[in-house]
Amino acid sequence: MSFKVGLDDGHGVNTAGKRTVALKEDIMFNGKLRKKGTIIHENEFNKVIMRKVEPHLKRCGVRYIELAPTDSDTPLSTRANVANKNKCDLVVSIHANALAGTKWQTGAYGLVVIKTKGCQSKTNKLADIMYKHLKTVDFPSNGETKYGVRVDTEISGFTLAILRQTKMPAVLVELGFMDNWNDVKVMCTDKFQNECAEAIAKAVCEYANIKYIEEKKEENKPSTSDSNVVYRAIAGSYSNKSNADKIVKELKEKGYNAFVAIYDK
Repeated sequence: MSFKVGLDDGHGVNTAGKRTVALKEDIMFNGKLRKKGTIIHENEFNKVIMRKVEPHLKRCGVRYIELAPTDSDTPLSTRANVANKNKCDLVVSIHANALAGTKWQTGAYGLVVIKTKGCQSKTNKLADIMYKHLKTVDFPSNGETKYGVRVDTEISGFTLAILRQTKMPAVLVELGFMDNWNDVKVMCTDKFQNECAEAIAKAVCEYANIKYIEEKKEENKPSTSDSNVVYRAIAGSYSNKSNADKIVKELKEKGYNAFVAIYDK
C-alpha cells in the first residue's frame, strides 16, 4: 500500500485577520497584479504552495489528500478527522505567519516548522527533516532563522488542533511573515513558491524512505516557426508610467528582458 500524505492549506480565504498588511506597492502574485493598498489572504499563499507540492508527490508515487479542498474556513476538527479517516501516514499543514498583523514589522521573518508539545518521536524526525529541506529555500534570511523547529506551545501558548488531533506524525510549516514586507515580496514570487513546494515534497520522500524523482526539465527544441516572425508578450497597458516601470522592474527581477514602450492612445 502506497504512502499517503494529508495536505492542509491553513484557514479559509476569508478567515478574519489572516492576511497581509495593506501592500506597500503594486506586486505580482499568482499571475495577477495586486494593487498597492490591497491585501493578500493567507489562504491564497497556502493554497498556491499546496497545489505546487501535489505534482511532486504524484511523480514520486506518493498519494495525497487535501484536508480542506474548498476556500471556506473548514473547522480544524474536520480537517483532522479527514486525515484520520483516510489513514494518512503524515500531515503537512501549510501556513504563512504574522505577529499582530496590523502594521508592517521587521523583527520577525523567515521560516518556522512547528510540532506539538509531547509529540511522538516520529513527529520529531519529520520536523527535523522538513526544516532541513526548507532552510535551503532562497529567502532573505536564507531560511535559517532564529525560529527553526519549534513546539506549538512556545509559539502560540497552546497546542494546535491540527497537530494535536491527528493520529499520525504532523507538522505545521510557516513560510514567511505576512507583516514583513521583505518576506512578502519574496513569498509572492513563483521561484519561492516552487522551491518551498519542492522542499516539502523532498522532506516527505526522505521521511518515508521513498526516492525523490526530480522533475524533468523540458529541452529546448528547435523552433518550427517562420524564422522571420517574432512574437511579443505584453504584460499590460497603463496610463501612469510609474505603474509600467514597476511591472518592468518585477519582470527583470525574474530574469525577463522587459522594457516600457510608449504608444499613442
